[in-house]
Amino acid sequence: MTLENTIEYLSSSEAWASAMRDPYWPKWDSPWWHLLLLHELGQTTEETKAAASVLLESMRTHFLPCFFPEELPPGKHPAHHIGCFCALGTMLPALEGFGCDVEAALPWVRGWLMKHTVPGGGMNCDDAQYKKENPGSSIVATVAALEFMVESKSGPRNAAEVEFTHGLARDLLKRELRKAFFATSNAEEKEDEEDWRLLCFPRFYFYDVLRGLTAITRYAEKMKTPIPASAIANVVALLEAKAEKGPLQVERDPRDGVNTFAFERGEWVRPRPSGKFPLLVAVSKIGDPSEALQAEWTATRSRIKRLRSGGLMV
Repeated sequence: MTLENTIEYLSSSEAWASAMRDPYWPKWDSPWWHLLLLHELGQTTEETKAAASVLLESMRTHFLPCFFPEELPPGKHPAHHIGCFCALGTMLPALEGFGCDVEAALPWVRGWLMKHTVPGGGMNCDDAQYKKENPGSSIVATVAALEFMVESKSGPRNAAEVEFTHGLARDLLKRELRKAFFATSNAEEKEDEEDWRLLCFPRFYFYDVLRGLTAITRYAEKMKTPIPASAIANVVALLEAKAEKGPLQVERDPRDGVNTFAFERGEWVRPRPSGKFPLLVAVSKIGDPSEALQAEWTATRSRIKRLRSGGLMV
């Protein structure tokens, strides 16, 4: 009944009121997270399209084309009125999957993304990084922006957007989909490298090496752009070793211990413990085989074969 529970929730006045109050908060039990999970499961049903439209309307009215907090008008809070790169990069393709016209609702997003690349071509949701010497990208923000540009219905629409997309891909390939950049302001990502090797589901905005491999191979196929086999070889070998043991499993849950804003007595307060809903609990148990991860690996492995046979793996 877990899937039915989420579909029923998204049809409720409670869910619609939550979405209009704030499109994103609270974690992990608001329409944002229910819809993202359905998208990752491939369950974009007719019953949930109305909720997706409500959420997009809330995003249109809440999120402003700002990145640095000082750019916000008086009375606006960064947590509620700035949609970070990893959040929008993951949600907008999902909403398109539900049939929403995200380009009409948020026409400024592409230019806003392109305005905030770091010198290496990637992105970082932490505005403080842009004010440091040699600002470094975040793998989470970069992969989300690449997914949006590649998976959106229109794809990159002009030369500037094409070059932006190539820059995002170059950032991930330089990392070999698994490494931090040591010589940048974000060298602390080194601490996350071991986590990236462990698969998680759903991703929401979190990163693992299968997500990165899926994103970069979709990029190569859609953009008809060769990628170096050496840049993905270690990740492919790691995933093949996991697959030899049987169906891919959930290996970590990055949501545990994350706090949230919560709406209490008419105002948003933080920190509060984050919540989970039955479908999320059911599909994210560490050690359980994941049909979704296995299906993604199967599709990505087939895509790699097509890239090789088509001369796009060099």
